[in-house]
Amino acid sequence: MKYPFLSFLLFLLVALPLSSFAQTSPTTYITWRANNFYPAGFKGKALPTPGTTIIIAAEVIKSGKLFDSSTATFSWSVDGRSALTGVGKKEYSFVATKKDSKSHFVQVSIKSGMETITGAITIPLTVPQTVIEAPFPMKKVSENIKGNIQAIPYFFNITSISDLLFSWRVNSFNKNAGSDNQLTFETGSPQLATDRLLEIVSYIQNTKGIYELATSRTQLTIIK
Repeated sequence: MKYPFLSFLLFLLVALPLSSFAQTSPTTYITWRANNFYPAGFKGKALPTPGTTIIIAAEVIKSGKLFDSSTATFSWSVDGRSALTGVGKKEYSFVATKKDSKSHFVQVSIKSGMETITGAITIPLTVPQTVIEAPFPMKKVSENIKGNIQAIPYFFNITSISDLLFSWRVNSFNKNAGSDNQLTFETGSPQLATDRLLEIVSYIQNTKGIYELATSRTQLTIIK
């Protein structure tokens, strides 16, 4: 017995491309950046600190293409609290405020017609930091030279490095705070082994936000 209808259905299954049956779910991609200070040559991801403005954006990929969300309604929330709702509002910015937590949790709901697409991301927080750059191999420096090191600030909420105050301590000697992030020192020719160790500490403070502080330290050895 022949089954013409079944034969026709099998023909359709073979003839139609697989994409006719595969329905790709829309995917939301969320990106963010922190609007704070970091060195020009920094290759990593700048992290926000309390007080940093965070700019966040969402895009939707649907059927392998960038979805036109200009007429979609975006609803943003931060840490479970509603923040912004509006048509075409695919970008949103807010100020990091948490001091007792290590992250902000951001969610977005995108409604287009009868379809609602959601997305979420966790944005890590940190504190202002500083790194002492001392160009001496193995942290050893020769006698009777003039050495130079500098303190490099990261993630302060400033627009210019001139907004920072730098101060130094070398062993028990303090240098008054100023706008110069470099320290120049002379090694001399110490006679005692204990005098050949230089304990250097850098302190940085934001003049526009007195609670933004960072400290870093390093140790150099004076060799003959």
